[in-house]
Amino acid sequence: MVAVAVLAMGGTAWAGGTLITSSRQIDDGVILARDLQPGTLTATQVREGGLEARNLSAAARRELRGTRGPRGPRGFRGPAGSVPDVDYVTVQATAPPGGAATAKAPCRGARLPMSGGLRDGSGRLVLTSSYPVAARAAGRGWVVSVVNTDAAPHGFIAYAVCSRVG
Repeated sequence: MVAVAVLAMGGTAWAGGTLITSSRQIDDGVILARDLQPGTLTATQVREGGLEARNLSAAARRELRGTRGPRGPRGFRGPAGSVPDVDYVTVQATAPPGGAATAKAPCRGARLPMSGGLRDGSGRLVLTSSYPVAARAAGRGWVVSVVNTDAAPHGFIAYAVCSRVG
């Protein structure tokens, strides 16, 4: 134990009558934490990146925490506003046995589709496409297409979240 302490402090040590002059003479894993005397290992003897927080005791990790700093200034208050004008639109459709189906949840008036999708309670439908249609001429809304993997027809719901822009 004494030889290890000298090694940590001075760079050389005597072990079993033999002078240890470098870390190349020590096999990896031979010197363990229990072999070191408290206070003998300093930062200059630890290779950069050689210690991590997990290598330290809980008490040592607590000591590393500094004191809490002063509270920062309060941020600016944002502009007054309201919940945007949003519609949630649904349309029901049925996919035939082993077949495909497409449905569009339409946005009303000047509203545009912000998001949308499919609700399938059967678990037998495969969603093959889901996309917005924003062109007024094409009928704004959200389109979903499915394929039914079952031998029975299954209903589904296409939905769109539509909002007025501007």
